[in-house]
Amino acid sequence: MPQDTDAELRAPKPYILVGHSIAGFYTLSYANRYPQEVSAVVGIDPTVPAAKGGSGGMDLPFHAVGAVLQASGVTRAAITLFPGLAEPKGSAYTADERARIRAMTIWNFGNAAVADETNRTGSNAAALRGVTYPDRLPVLDFLASEKVAADPKWVQQHEDQLRNVQRHEIVVLDGGHYLHWTQSKAMADKITAFLDADLARP
Repeated sequence: MPQDTDAELRAPKPYILVGHSIAGFYTLSYANRYPQEVSAVVGIDPTVPAAKGGSGGMDLPFHAVGAVLQASGVTRAAITLFPGLAEPKGSAYTADERARIRAMTIWNFGNAAVADETNRTGSNAAALRGVTYPDRLPVLDFLASEKVAADPKWVQQHEDQLRNVQRHEIVVLDGGHYLHWTQSKAMADKITAFLDADLARP
């Protein structure tokens, strides 16, 4: 018998979707497919369709390369010798948590599902190009300062994506793409303030 996921997780609808990186595609798609189930969206340096050109998949055999590195033990050896390749920056994680993150990285590297997702990035971007969030859906995007510095179009692309959204905000935080590793406190405070302000609106 199928489990009642909502009851199991005690996650009542509507949901606040929080997506990092390529999950920006999924929050955009989900919010349009199931608008009654979503009350707000938070993006953590999220990818927007305009940032990915082309209409097809990637030419590199990503899965094949990843699978070879994984099977040969190269991934495990590299992360063992250079743990910083897989560990979050900063000091917010314990030694045990860092060990778990390294283990998960080794286990998942070359994962067929992730590789397939990567290879479909171009076609998925093309399918979402021109799609916007619902006008009245609150959206908060956190952008990484390092990404903003590296890509002059990054802020403008996100502004264009949210142009129709009546209540939206873009916040640039110091750090790299994995902001949730280094800026979790600042993000939590801002998310709380953003959502509280939305609830206070008539």
